[in-house]
Amino acid sequence: MRKVLLIATVLLLAIGLTGCTINILPAATLQGTIQLEGGAPASNAKVTLTPASAAGTSWMGYADATGAWTTGRAIRPEAYTIKFEHPLADTPVTITYDVLMPYKTYIVPLQTLPYTPSEGEGSKVSGTVVWDHDGNPATAMLPLMGALVTLDGPTVRTAYTDATGSYKMLGLLPGTYDVYGEKDGYASASYMDVAVAGTEVPVPPLVLVQDKVDVGGYVYEDDGVTAIPGATITLTPVYGAYAVLHATTDALGFWSKDDVKAGWYKVKAEKAGYVTETVDLDAMDSRITTRITADILLPGAVAPGAANAEGQVIWDNDGDPLTDMVGLTDVKVSFIPEGDTLPIAISYTDVAGYWSVADLPLGTYTVTMEKTGFIKQEMNLDATLAATYTMDTVILVPGATTEPISVSGKVFDPTDTPVVSCMVIFEPMFDWGYTRITYTNEEGKFTIPSMIAGYYTVTLSKSPAYVDTYYDVDLTVGGESYDLGVLVIQTP
Repeated sequence: MRKVLLIATVLLLAIGLTGCTINILPAATLQGTIQLEGGAPASNAKVTLTPASAAGTSWMGYADATGAWTTGRAIRPEAYTIKFEHPLADTPVTITYDVLMPYKTYIVPLQTLPYTPSEGEGSKVSGTVVWDHDGNPATAMLPLMGALVTLDGPTVRTAYTDATGSYKMLGLLPGTYDVYGEKDGYASASYMDVAVAGTEVPVPPLVLVQDKVDVGGYVYEDDGVTAIPGATITLTPVYGAYAVLHATTDALGFWSKDDVKAGWYKVKAEKAGYVTETVDLDAMDSRITTRITADILLPGAVAPGAANAEGQVIWDNDGDPLTDMVGLTDVKVSFIPEGDTLPIAISYTDVAGYWSVADLPLGTYTVTMEKTGFIKQEMNLDATLAATYTMDTVILVPGATTEPISVSGKVFDPTDTPVVSCMVIFEPMFDWGYTRITYTNEEGKFTIPSMIAGYYTVTLSKSPAYVDTYYDVDLTVGGESYDLGVLVIQTP
């Protein structure tokens, strides 16, 4: 009986095989995953394949609840345009994809559709950021404005707290989030694994603890060198309710405060006999491990109804435009009141060219700067307020004085023999005055009876027997008779 059934089955199969044609489609399978921006699966997203030619296969399908989709073995080899759409997506996403061979399964890269939730969509997360403003556990925390809050999960969102320390974020996808709060000058705080599933999700207050820094600095007189001991320092926070701090400078003019709450401060330095000054101190960055400093210069106090003045005089000492000018010492600085001809105050520049006067009666002045051998300069000063006036730097140029000078000397060769008829040239070292030329007599002597005071380069010239020889001389004092002594001219 079993043999009969087996034979019958084989016969039926043989008849079926000979009575029809079985075609295996030379096609491939495409599959992939779609998500919304933020990581949520794009369930029921529409996927459309459009072939580049009639040889391809048009196809349309939908993703499942996890965002996965597949065409099955239905796609002929061809170039395709694949379009991904979802009702919540801002715009569709379109890509091109080449199917090169049949009988293969192609994995299309993950596609993320742009998604901006509206206010009514998703969950709303809200909370506050507070800080301990006075270190007293018995007092309430204060709201912290301007703190950055970040939610990191299926959606990444950021927001800043307002004046009440509050923040809120709308349209969040369901899931688990980590919440971070941070602000410069404060240690960050966080809550991990916050479940976001309902319409409104409150987050407990984030408490930021203010970081600590070390601050300090020096107080000098306005020369930037002389320390001022015993100056009173007041540190006032620009914002925040924490305490005003005080310090006093030591013998070196130094002050310091350790473990100060990070923040912006106004630092005021004051001492009798000096003008009180206030500077800003940025002590927000607690990552700085060294002391954060603020140095202060205190000008001398101005007498009531009087003014101070200060400045500098410089000159070009080498004629080289590539080098800096230097201070000019012993320049006479005179203050002549408007309408007068005589000065009521006189100062002289120091070795660096600086000068200062104190307790000038309020008024308008002509200020003159003069030194023998230099061209006199004048400036105006309107000192109508009881203040310290820093005047513009003045450049004095070597040049004519009211009193001419006379110059004499001798020219000898290296064997101590007078050189007759040697040309002696006096050329101003700077752009002023005139070049003067004379010749030595039979004794090697030369004389120029009248010339402008100043700095000169002296050239001794008599060729071909001698090599030109140069000397730089300072002849800046008017009315003087200069004897240069013996100048030696060199031989070849």
